[in-house]
Amino acid sequence: MQFGSLNVWRWGAPRPFTHWEPLMRNTRIRSALPALLVGGLLAAVTQVPASAAVPTPAGDEAVISVRTGGDRLSGGIGATAVSRLAGVKLALYADATAQDPIAEPWATCTSDAGGDCSFVVPDTDPGGANEDRRFVVRQLAAPAGWLVNPSLSTGGANSEGTARPYLFETGTELRAGATYLSQRDFMFAPQTTANMTNLGASSGIWQSSRVNPSVRSGCGLDVALILDLSSSVGEELPELKHAADALVDGLVGTNSRVATFSFSNGSPAPNGTPNHPALAPVETQTGADAVKAGYASWAVGGGTNWDAGMFAAGTASPQYDVAVVVTDGHPSVYGSPQQSFNSSWDRFKEMEYSIFSANLLKSQGTRVLAVGIGTLLTGDADALNLAAISGPTKYDGTNADAADYYQAASFGAAGDALATVAESFCAPKLHLEKRIARVQDVNDNGVNDAGDKIWWEFDLHNTGAVPLTDLQVKDPLLSGRSIPVTCPAGPLAVDARVTCAADEGYVITAEDVTAGQVHNVATATGEKPGGNPEDPTDDVPSGPSDTTTPVEETPVPGLALTKRVAEVRDVNGNGVNDAGDEIWWEFDLHNTGQTVLTAVRVDDPMLATIPVTCPTTTLAIDERTTCKADAGYVITAEDVTAGSVHNVATARGEKPGGNPEDPTDDVPSNPGETTTPVETPPVPGVRFDKRVSSIEDVDGDKLVDAGDKVYYEFTVTNTGQTTLRDVRVDDPLLTRARIAVLCPPGDLAAGQDRTCRSEVGYVITDADVAAGYVSNVATVVVTNPHVDGPKESGTDTVTVDTEVLPPASLPDTGMPTGLSLLIALALALVTGGGLVLWSSRRRTAQS
Repeated sequence: MQFGSLNVWRWGAPRPFTHWEPLMRNTRIRSALPALLVGGLLAAVTQVPASAAVPTPAGDEAVISVRTGGDRLSGGIGATAVSRLAGVKLALYADATAQDPIAEPWATCTSDAGGDCSFVVPDTDPGGANEDRRFVVRQLAAPAGWLVNPSLSTGGANSEGTARPYLFETGTELRAGATYLSQRDFMFAPQTTANMTNLGASSGIWQSSRVNPSVRSGCGLDVALILDLSSSVGEELPELKHAADALVDGLVGTNSRVATFSFSNGSPAPNGTPNHPALAPVETQTGADAVKAGYASWAVGGGTNWDAGMFAAGTASPQYDVAVVVTDGHPSVYGSPQQSFNSSWDRFKEMEYSIFSANLLKSQGTRVLAVGIGTLLTGDADALNLAAISGPTKYDGTNADAADYYQAASFGAAGDALATVAESFCAPKLHLEKRIARVQDVNDNGVNDAGDKIWWEFDLHNTGAVPLTDLQVKDPLLSGRSIPVTCPAGPLAVDARVTCAADEGYVITAEDVTAGQVHNVATATGEKPGGNPEDPTDDVPSGPSDTTTPVEETPVPGLALTKRVAEVRDVNGNGVNDAGDEIWWEFDLHNTGQTVLTAVRVDDPMLATIPVTCPTTTLAIDERTTCKADAGYVITAEDVTAGSVHNVATARGEKPGGNPEDPTDDVPSNPGETTTPVETPPVPGVRFDKRVSSIEDVDGDKLVDAGDKVYYEFTVTNTGQTTLRDVRVDDPLLTRARIAVLCPPGDLAAGQDRTCRSEVGYVITDADVAAGYVSNVATVVVTNPHVDGPKESGTDTVTVDTEVLPPASLPDTGMPTGLSLLIALALALVTGGGLVLWSSRRRTAQS
């Protein structure tokens, strides 16, 4: 068995033979082994009791189980010597250099109430990926009230220690159906000669440290003084005793009691007198001298057994408030009585049992203080072991009330340290916690800015061992403004608390705004019993306590308005914005400032009698809303004359704390304006021309007489400013003759004309001949889109003369009579002059 190059304890190498070795080698629990062998002989040899908490492997599984321990139960070794600790979280790593655990659910475990943390590893059957695979076990977490020790110090007992990661490699074999235990198959190192130098040798029980208890408040502590009498102390023994004297003498007058213990190979040390576990009072110097006389004759010799010294104190009949362990070297022996014959090496095993015994003391409420003396215990690696039996806080010269361990370069320095320890037990102490009670927003703008007030309070806690009087808070920032701080009258008892308060708030200045904060530091003082308030040396000061209050520039409010025309409602339907139409406005508001705005509203002089409604009257920073007029603005004749409606509106809101009734508090917007063009209504106009397009001489007599046909054409011209629709011609003469007038379809734009024609010719009647002419009056009817219904737009008249040629006048030769027809046609054309007439008289549907 040897320690490998990866700083882990490796199993599988050749080992020296021991009388129990045949039973230990290659032994694992298999489901097929007889229960008697598993539960009886093997359990007796390995001292691992059968536990139902360890799962039974199934199928291709193998189980790796690690035993986790808490407090020392007896001075021996093995499973019964240490209590089982639940809640320890362990993990499997691929090797010692891996930074992260294997990312599989089976690669982590948490110990159960039986102190078993078991990994159920799959795929360990022959040829499986995990068959005979080796892992490294590390600790991920400890249960509440416990601490992880990732590394411990190991090395020669007479040399400085070296930090060594606390981890273990599993064995060379991992097979399906087998269970591998940390107290038998890996991690555990039996007592062999070769193992004496194996620094990674372990008890097989995973260690964790209890959190160090706090010392109870008040004077009058029960102290166990545990002194190292190993051979390494040598000629420094008198100095060791002087250091112990400093502690004992420092407790005089404090109503404390002291018990004394020694250790070397065991406890008491073989060269010393018996331990003195009974508590002896040291209220007087006589009592202190009696305690010192009890160890005055102690001598040195043997190894260093931290385990035995603390176990002796932990199993003594009285229980102690504080146990002070004074030592000059790392442990090289463990067990009580001594279980190892090693006295030259500090291994994991010695430290594990030392931690378990320290845990025993802590479990009783005893605070363990470790004092390491000399060059062997002053390095950073050495501090790992001192911290493992006490706690993580090192004494730095100022923190005696909080320190867990001390590193003193010499026994003289140790005496000073122990005197400090004694003083810390009964020293008056005062703790100050300064806090901001409130920031008064004087200008009510929602931020901490100039003019606002900061009100501070000061919580005082008597953390010492004696009452304090005449409590005072010293705050330069407040005293510079002549603002007193008032504390409750009367003494402050041990562990009691009071709150002092400033009588007035501190007013934030422009300089504070420039700095961006108000940083304030205060201290407090009290007087110990017998102290003189006039003598500053009698003051019991607190540490400084500070607060930082961010302050800002006063936020700038802002409101933006965009006014727009939502709709122009064409009330008269004429297609233009003119008198009588309605303009509907909308107002987009945007909070562009740094404060909330309330009472938001719109001011529009043109809507003085028309309300403007906003969906919300409160706008958060960067919020928007749209307000709308409740009715439209009616365009007037004056607006038409002006040619447009120009309107300017503004909006207002109130910043935080603003009064809507006070105009000086208003946050105005920019003006928002619109210009809406308006026009005079367009004037319609039409020109109507009617003419005879031709006369058909049906009987060929060259006369316009009965039976001939007259054809009419009608030209309609749009002389107005608007498009005309539904053009048609009403001609009563043609209507009575059941002759239609056909007009091309479509609208008639301004300036355009259109020609309509009679469907057939009008047949001249005898009555027309008798009258001597055909007189015809026609009317054009159009629809103005800006006026409801069709309009009678214009009329025109055309007259055609008729004649009868007497028979006697007919030429015998049948001379042509076309001249009369042409003259008649010419007359008809000449008399067809246009008549322009616009009539607003409505035509009936029949016309």
